[in-house]
Amino acid sequence: MIGPYGRVVFSVVQTVLLAAAVTFCAVMLIGGDGGPGNVFVIAIIFLSLSLAGHATFLFLSYRSARRHPRSP
Repeated sequence: MIGPYGRVVFSVVQTVLLAAAVTFCAVMLIGGDGGPGNVFVIAIIFLSLSLAGHATFLFLSYRSARRHPRSP
């Protein structure tokens, strides 16, 4: 099983990848050649929702770690 620290690291990796994917979709939507624009809009919506969820998890994990520090 993955411990709490592993979940945070995994979520950080996913957050970075989701941010890159949202940026890529936005660039393709704006600078694209008029191709499948609807696909990029839908991808941006769903990837942004997922990104918001992971960012919220990281924020709550950070806040919880500050309030309840682990004893050595």
